[in-house]
Formats: sequence, structure tokens, C-alpha cells
Amino acid sequence: MKYILIPILYILCLSEIAAQDQYKNENYKYFNEVGAGIGVAIFHDNSRQISLEAVKFIKPYTGIRTGIINYSEMSHSKWGFKVPILLAFRTANIDPDSDSDNNCHCCDQDFMSEFINILSSVLPVRYEFNIGPAIGYLYPNRENKRLNSEEKRLYEDYFLDKRVLVTLDANVKASYAIDRVNIGVSGGVSFLATRNYKYYSLNNYPGKRDGKIARWMGNVSFNASYRF
Repeated sequence: MKYILIPILYILCLSEIAAQDQYKNENYKYFNEVGAGIGVAIFHDNSRQISLEAVKFIKPYTGIRTGIINYSEMSHSKWGFKVPILLAFRTANIDPDSDSDNNCHCCDQDFMSEFINILSSVLPVRYEFNIGPAIGYLYPNRENKRLNSEEKRLYEDYFLDKRVLVTLDANVKASYAIDRVNIGVSGGVSFLATRNYKYYSLNNYPGKRDGKIARWMGNVSFNASYRF
């Protein structure tokens, strides 16, 4: 049996090497990436967020991104985290210099064509789109733990109601590739499937004892990553 497995493994390795060479020519050279980011979780009370991320591309343009995102002091939660498992879709890493001949040819055209070429040369040369679920945990701060419902209403604010966090995330990343290093910015939205935050107010809400539920939050962050 082992004499059959050895040539099969050898063929698979050769196929993978050939595929890597093909993808390299198509500007999909690296299939793995690790990095970190710092930014803001956009909510009713904004929070700083720090992330550690890793992505594995199974195909040249499709992969899986995961990691851990840490939150601090967000709407009466002292800290929190979540672990996303996202589908990743990326574009090629296009070198603006490779189109230099075309750019020169376009310079003889009208002003709008020249402006588009200048704009495309300074925009990030790589884009990635992520979508998928995340699961995590939020820990309440002191006020959230010691105040009862009547006392929370005096604050007219959102309080943490459920600690387990489940979100559905959608993000877009734009970055500039410098050899193996990506530097860029990302942003996105999260749908709070677990209805974690409840608004407490002195006003009465029809059919609800303690007011409305927060369902959405956003994020913006700056990222740096290493590709291999």
C-alpha cells in the first residue's frame, strides 16, 4: 500500500507546485497571511478594538479568515471578544507599474481619462471581502452588574443584557502590498443575532418592558499583515 501512496503524494506535490507557479503569474502568489489591526467598534458608545487575524486561501481568490477581536469599555460592558470565521474573497495584487505603457497611451486622451488613470494609480491595489459568523463573550462593567432595571432607566442608555455574543459580519479591506507586507484599512458591519444590548429609559415602549434592542454595530480599523 505504501508503494502506491508514495507516487500519489509525489504527484500531488508536483501539482501543487505547478499550481503555485500558475497563480504566481496571475498575481496570486501567497496563500497564507497573518496580521494585526487596531481601530474603533462603532456603537452607541464607541469602543477600541484590537484584532489578531490569519487567513488561508484554499483557491487563488477564495479562503477562510479567522482570529480574535478584543473590545474594551463598550456600552456598559467592561471588555469582550469574538472569534470570526469568515469567507474571504480577494482580488489580485496588481502592480501599477505594469500598466505604465497603457497609462502613457491614455495621457493623449481627454482630461477625464487621465484623471481616472491618476486616481487608479494611488488607490489601494488589493481588495478583500469577508462575510460570515462570529461567536464571543461580553463582560458587564460595575454599573451593569449592580444596578437593577429601575435604576438603569435613570441612565437613559444601552446596557448589556446577554453575555454570549453571536454576530453576522460583513467587511471590506483595502490595502497596498509592499512585497510580502500588506498595509491598509478595513471597515464593516455586524448584526447582533443574540440581542445583547437593551435600551433602558423612563419612557414607555409599547409591548416592551425595558425598551428597544440594539441590533447593529460597525467597525473601522487600520491593519498590517505578512503574507507567505
